[in-house]
This record gives sequence, C-alpha cells and structure tokens, in this order.
Amino acid sequence: MLCGNKVYEEGYAKILSLEKSLLIESKEQDFQRCASIHSNIYSHEIWAKPLVPGTRVHPDEYYSLSSESLTSVNFARKLNKLKFFDIDHISISNFNSKAKHFSNFLNFSLPNRANRVNISSTNLVKLKSSRFFIPEIRSSSKTIKAVFFNTFWFNRRQLKRVITSFRHVEILGLDYCKLSVPNAPDFSKALKNCQINNLSFWGSGHPKLNNWVNNLDEFKNLIQGFASSPDCRLSLKTVCIKRCGIEVNEAEQIFAENQLEGVEIFGDL
Repeated sequence: MLCGNKVYEEGYAKILSLEKSLLIESKEQDFQRCASIHSNIYSHEIWAKPLVPGTRVHPDEYYSLSSESLTSVNFARKLNKLKFFDIDHISISNFNSKAKHFSNFLNFSLPNRANRVNISSTNLVKLKSSRFFIPEIRSSSKTIKAVFFNTFWFNRRQLKRVITSFRHVEILGLDYCKLSVPNAPDFSKALKNCQINNLSFWGSGHPKLNNWVNNLDEFKNLIQGFASSPDCRLSLKTVCIKRCGIEVNEAEQIFAENQLEGVEIFGDL
C-alpha cells in the first residue's frame, strides 16, 4: 500500500511539473508574440519582462498605453484579442468614449495577472453600464494588489460595484474622481471579506469635483459607507486625502466617529 502511495505521489509530482513547464512555455509564447508586434510598430524591442511563476517581481516590469498616442492605438489594434503577457504594472491613460481598441484591450488582451493596474480618463468619463464600464470591472479578477482609477465619474451604484469588484486588492485609488454620494451607502455586503489596506482619494475633494470643503457631508457619507463593513474596518490601515481641502485632524474626527480610529490619514501639510 505504501509503495502504491509513493508511485501515486511521484506520478502526481510529474504531472504538476509538466503543467508548470507548459504554463511557463505558454507565457513565454505570449510574451514573444506581443514583443514581435511591439517591435514592428515601435521599431525597438519591448523592455518589460514577463512575470513567470516562481520568479521575483522586478520593478521594471511596467507597460503603458495611451489613447492619445497613435503608436499605442496601433499596438492595441494589432493585438487583436491576443492576450498580453503577465506583468507587474500596466497603465492605460487618456481613456475616452472613442477608445474602441482600448475597450477591446480591457475585454480581451488584459494580462491574466497584473499586480497593479492604472486606468485614467479624459474629461471625467462617466462609467455608465456600457461597453466602457463592463471591461474595467472584468479586469478586477486579473488585478492582484492595486488598482487606480483617475478622473472618472462614478454614481453611487457604480461606486458600489467598483469597490465590490476590487475589494480583494491591497490598494484602491479613486483619484481626481467625481463621486456621487448624496447619502451614506451601505457597503457591508459589498465589502465582505475586504482586503483593502490603503484607500486613496487624492484630489477627489477638489472644488471642481466633489468640493468637500463646502460639501463635507458627502465625504462623511463616503467614509460611513466604508465603515459600514466590519471587514473593511479591520483591513483598512491608511487613507490619502491629499488635495481634498480637508484638514487631517478634521478627517481623523470623522474616522473616529465611524469606528476607524486606528486608520492613518495622509493629507496636505
């Protein structure tokens, strides 16, 4: 019987080793295909390195696409649903309603794994229930550690959907975003099993956005919404409110009123 177990264990180990080898080979093929397209368009080799299982993350594993760059648009178009290789950090900037190829990139070509994803828009794009909102939410399962949305407009329902989708990340950034929070939302279910350590609202309190200086109740509603989740109260460690017009001591009082006394707040000096 023991001999049979040993044979089984050895066979299982061989299968796992073979699967790992095939996975690494597949990832390498993804990288080579993307690198070939990149080289033809940009006339130089891609310098980002692919993430391979078992290797350490390197800070240079970064790739950026911009819808205002013709070469970036051409690259996204040429990928044509080809899966981008796994990478540490990928950024998509100047996202707008005409960025069809970038919507397709989010739908079909986003890496199966990225430690950090940055998506920024132009002119406060409203993420309605459309082909421009769904792909960004779909990307949540592929984002491991951090996601940053910059210059988007979320209504209450969309905000709830975003935090539900990304509650597993360590860092959630909603920077320079318009956040419609007319009353305190209940995020207790949305943030169940929340893993968020760090929240960033950098610039979102600006007078041209949420104007938290004169609409402090909306900021209070937002914090009350996150505090409605017991899991979030346990996981949350730091919050950034730089360029939001709110004094740190004022924010600390609001956090304390919502059972978030231990959260460290970073604001303007």
